[in-house]
Amino acid sequence: MRGGQPKQFIKLGHCPVIIHTLSRLASCPELESIIVAVPSEMVAEVEDLIGRHGVGKIGAVVPGGETRQRSVSLGLAALALEFDYILVHDAVRPLVDQALISRVIKAAREIGAATAAIPVQDTLAQVGRKGFVSNLPPRTRLWQVQTPQAFWRPHLEEAQQKAWADNHLGTDEAGLVVRLGRPVKVVDGSPLNLKLTTPHDLKLAEAMLGLGEV
Repeated sequence: MRGGQPKQFIKLGHCPVIIHTLSRLASCPELESIIVAVPSEMVAEVEDLIGRHGVGKIGAVVPGGETRQRSVSLGLAALALEFDYILVHDAVRPLVDQALISRVIKAAREIGAATAAIPVQDTLAQVGRKGFVSNLPPRTRLWQVQTPQAFWRPHLEEAQQKAWADNHLGTDEAGLVVRLGRPVKVVDGSPLNLKLTTPHDLKLAEAMLGLGEV
């Protein structure tokens, strides 16, 4: 993205991406406490940003790990035991809306685990080492997984412990829970719930927020 700066700290309008994300989470009435996991060298800066922008419901800003899985573990360890349900969300999805957060939480309370996702629109191909298509899986049952994801705390903790014991590194928490053989409910996400990974994604987010043009 811009100058090699971590994506969550790139300016989106008047403030960094992470502040947009945290502000949206804080506005959701179902969420009571937010733990923010960031690179260890950024803890003080993020605390300052949160204070200057008046983001509420922040329980703690903690040093994260080298992987998402480790960061979630560290964040979970910092969360008070009184909280039975855990929501996990990417800092670089700043356009998440309150209705989506609420749907995911509701599904997790009913099933034990849930994730936002959207149906895949394009045909996906499995490609071999030599660059040839080896398989075209039917897209009718393929979904693109997003965050937020929500879990009954014992399920998430068990999934984390099992992954570390097996030396398994997952791409998200829903996948870790599936490894336990537990159900994960898919909740309709939104194409607007962008994950900012490229400069074009940032331009799209700016346009959606009325801050620029695509």
